[in-house]
Amino acid sequence: MILETGHPSAHEARCARRRAWMLAAAVAAGYVVLSLLDQRLYHALRLERWDVIKGRDWAQMLRSLGYMPTWLSLCAVLMLMPRRGGVVDGRGGSGDSPTGFSTRPREAASRMARAVPSPGALGLMTIAAATLAGLLSEVLKFIVRRHRPSLLNDGAYAYDWIEGPLKGRGLGLASSHVGVVFGVVFVIAIAYPRTAIVLVPLAIGCTLTRLWSGAHFVTDAYVAAALAWYSAWLVWRVWKRNA
Repeated sequence: MILETGHPSAHEARCARRRAWMLAAAVAAGYVVLSLLDQRLYHALRLERWDVIKGRDWAQMLRSLGYMPTWLSLCAVLMLMPRRGGVVDGRGGSGDSPTGFSTRPREAASRMARAVPSPGALGLMTIAAATLAGLLSEVLKFIVRRHRPSLLNDGAYAYDWIEGPLKGRGLGLASSHVGVVFGVVFVIAIAYPRTAIVLVPLAIGCTLTRLWSGAHFVTDAYVAAALAWYSAWLVWRVWKRNA
């Protein structure tokens, strides 16, 4: 899904605003529904054997996808990759390579170069989206001040501003792990939609590790994913305006 860079007409702007409001309403409705189910979902998804499972390699891998240094490493790799020197033509050759294949017109190459970010730009965009989503999640925690779920009160909601700080129960809404991983996944998938086939299941797996461990409610993850989508969209728009 490549977002348009041209100036929209008045009709297109109205349609875009209408879609934005409809999306916001759908997200809000989804949150309400999940809030009603949160306590049941907490008990259904929490794994009693998680203390044993979390030591396995696959579980550690999935959880680490919500860890910012994981994506900082990816960003460094992408930024060290060379910029595209040419445009691949219809026969599989590069316009700047000595293969004998024809080179596309320079203006066509320019358009294609602006359609998707370079590896270095994509690396910076992943970090920007992950950082913004993580920060928004942390800010929301201190605004809402809802505690993580606990068996002590059967998985019911508890808030600092009602019951005061509770020992051993940090703030949970929203999950910064989920925000970080979905921020990265969304921004890459916007630029390269086919990558979603691999990236989205990995992000869901990271989310499940937070739910299996009982560290978060489903709504904690849901809100974090919504913040991540907004972060990725914002980062993408900034890049497109400057591409």
